Amino acid sequence: MLKTFIQLLGDDAPVFRRYAWMAVFYGLLSGLTITTLVPILGRLLAGDTRGAALWLIVLLAGMTACWGWRRKVEKAGVRVGVAVLQGARQRIGDHVARLPVGWFTPQNSARLGHVITNGMMAVAQLPAHVLTPVISGAVTPVVIVAALFARHWPMGLIALVALPILIGAFLSAARLGRRADHTFHRHFAHTSQRMVEFAQAQSVLRAFNGEGGSTRLLEQAIDQQRHSGARLIYLSATSTALNAWVVQAVFAALLIAAALWLDAYLGGALEADSVVAVIVALLLANRYIDPLLDVAGYGEVLRGARGQLDAVREILAVEPLPEPDQPQAPRDASIELREVSFRYTPDQPDVLNGVNLRIAPGSMTALIGASGSGKTTLVRLIARFFDVSQGSVLVGGVDVRQMSNAQLAGQISQIFQDNYLFAGSIADNIRIGKPNANDVEITDAARQAGVTEIIERLPQGIDTPVGEGGARLSGGERQRIAIARALIKDAPILLVDEATAALDVENQAAIAEALARLRGKRTLIVIAHQLSTVAMADQIVVLDGGKVVEQGSPAPLRASQGRYAHFLAQRPGRQRLAHRGGVERRPLLMRARWLGLFAILCGASLLVGARQMAWSQVFSLSGDAWLTVTASRLPRLAALVLTGVGLSVCGVILQQIVRNKFVEPATSGGLDAAKLGILVSMTLAPAGGTMGRMLFALVFCFAASLAYVAIIRRIKFRNTVLVPVIGLMYGSVLSAVAEFYAYRYNILQSMQGWLLGDFSKVVQGNYEIIYLILPIVALAYLYAHRFTVLGMGEGMATSLGLSYSATAALGLMLVAVTVSATVITVGAIPFVGLVIPNLVALHHGDNLGRTLPIVALGGASLLLACDILGRLLIYPFEVPIGLTAGSVGGVLFLVLIIWKKK
Repeated sequence: MLKTFIQLLGDDAPVFRRYAWMAVFYGLLSGLTITTLVPILGRLLAGDTRGAALWLIVLLAGMTACWGWRRKVEKAGVRVGVAVLQGARQRIGDHVARLPVGWFTPQNSARLGHVITNGMMAVAQLPAHVLTPVISGAVTPVVIVAALFARHWPMGLIALVALPILIGAFLSAARLGRRADHTFHRHFAHTSQRMVEFAQAQSVLRAFNGEGGSTRLLEQAIDQQRHSGARLIYLSATSTALNAWVVQAVFAALLIAAALWLDAYLGGALEADSVVAVIVALLLANRYIDPLLDVAGYGEVLRGARGQLDAVREILAVEPLPEPDQPQAPRDASIELREVSFRYTPDQPDVLNGVNLRIAPGSMTALIGASGSGKTTLVRLIARFFDVSQGSVLVGGVDVRQMSNAQLAGQISQIFQDNYLFAGSIADNIRIGKPNANDVEITDAARQAGVTEIIERLPQGIDTPVGEGGARLSGGERQRIAIARALIKDAPILLVDEATAALDVENQAAIAEALARLRGKRTLIVIAHQLSTVAMADQIVVLDGGKVVEQGSPAPLRASQGRYAHFLAQRPGRQRLAHRGGVERRPLLMRARWLGLFAILCGASLLVGARQMAWSQVFSLSGDAWLTVTASRLPRLAALVLTGVGLSVCGVILQQIVRNKFVEPATSGGLDAAKLGILVSMTLAPAGGTMGRMLFALVFCFAASLAYVAIIRRIKFRNTVLVPVIGLMYGSVLSAVAEFYAYRYNILQSMQGWLLGDFSKVVQGNYEIIYLILPIVALAYLYAHRFTVLGMGEGMATSLGLSYSATAALGLMLVAVTVSATVITVGAIPFVGLVIPNLVALHHGDNLGRTLPIVALGGASLLLACDILGRLLIYPFEVPIGLTAGSVGGVLFLVLIIWKKK
């Protein structure tokens, strides 16, 4: 115990030694002061008052000296306590800083925290409040034993023999209690862990009504703690009783010896000296026992402190990572693993086995593989959480074991699954990456990591407290702050462990965009399950069972149809598999269903109308029937199909550009701008014809769409539903301007033709401009993959070599042509481009190259169904399709908003 105590003091060990000698001297002084009672009693019984008074003065002087010296000893004890507290924390801190990061499991971290706080405080109180009475209580009886020998050697001999017996009893009782105390604390820690687990798992337990023995482990832990607590109480009481019994037995033996001595003199003349000797011996025996009882009383405290010191010794016994005497500096930011094998403990199998890997500086490497394949372990070995069991890990051409911890830490920034934020402000947590960073650097790092939009919506901005562990922020927000912290450190290597595995789509996109900005600037090693992150990688490494099974650039690995190709097939947007009742839903089957529905609706559209027709009339090719079909029904069917296809594709393109699922021409001002363009063309170019009006509508729609995108990019939204709300308000302003313009030039009646879509006026020779949608849809399909990348954000699109501005402008132009052709032909039809893309994305993902045909079929089918419904509701009259499509689409729009908010 004392060895560990002195070890913690370090350079302050002489302070403790001086204190210990002062406590020993205090014990001697106390014993000598007590022995002055012997001559005082002797002089008084002999009638020598003067001599007694002189010895009384000596007693008082001794008592004063004892009191003064005790004050000095206590002050020295306080100094030792402060020294051991500071020294222990410094020594433990230095030692912990050199421990492998892998040592810091939740259990070890909790034990370390307890030792540094409660444990070391209990140890620091020993010299101030416990050791002084214990040391003096052990020394004083020795002086009294010498005095007893002088007065009556048999009692002195009994007292002397009793000392080792007492020490043995004290040690036995302490050992007994310490064993029980260790068991109790082990069970207490286990019970605490189960209690926390039980509290955190309440949602799961209540979901299953607590069935399946969910509380069995907690009840077992509580029972173990109760039994060990009862045993601790029993053994503590037993040890206390044993100490008291042994002390009292010694005192009884001294009393018996005194009685026998007195009885020996009762047979003859009882002399005054004999009486004095008996009284003094009894007095000394009492003073002999009192300090020993004090020592016994401090047994519990000493045992507790011993346990804390044992915990400290266990922590200090953990071997730190060795550091070289002459560290070598890395040459660059390259990483290499040579025949690396690793196991966490000697009795466990290898987690990594013979891994060879080379990562060029400035490149991005994605690690993929099933859970337990060794991805996280590999990344941690690069950061030297542990030393490899075999092989070597090189950073910048230097084995990490030949680098100092400071050198390696300066080379690497890390972002892990659980990013801890300290109980300070957002700025404080970012500044941890670079303590001397100024406000400009912090703001720049926050902007690059996508933290700016978080800051802007918080009342205190960047000075907002995050709470302990970042409790006041969401997981995605904590992740972004962790990225900003890593960015401001400006280390050449960044390790990312599943940074986007459990985040929502918006946070995934923001984080992926932040990583995209770093591509080519730093060496990136990313563990990710998101296709958007993996797509940026220069090198893919596939791990399985602790071995590298595939390695190379994405294109060759994709073509090899190996593990990486299988990984792509499992990702959303590549092959989305939905299960209902255990039956796999196949995309080809879904497309066949869409085609079947589309064919049925097309047939129904040909037959339904003011003039009833049967299939026999259509196939008979009779004059009247054929004229109806070719002049009205087929043009109407073609217009319906092309309009549905065009508007749904427009919705997809706008949603990718704005990165919001609730955007389409009707919720972004595009339809209202096209109507305004047509009205302007009627006054500025009245002889321009249909093509002239369409050009005006195109220009106005394109300009309004550009303005809308610019507005949305400048405003940071916390709730994505606000994006279409802004678009509806924007469209309302454009619609009001259009109505004012129509009123001003007395063309208000003409404007009504474009307020609601209506296919009743579509006849042969009056709709052919709608065929412009065909090349627009073809271009959209050809550029589908580019629009998919566009939806990942500007940073990622740029990092993948895509011109963001040009691709976005192309998409807006395709939207403008489609909307203007539609409005010119049939008028405004809302919500088709909103509802269909969202429904398709729910079932088939967001990869436009795969889903665009389904979106097109869905848009056409929806419009066909709404048109048939409008023709049948008040047959033989017709409800404009703008009303039916608006009603159906509006209801579905509200459903989607409510679903999104849930």
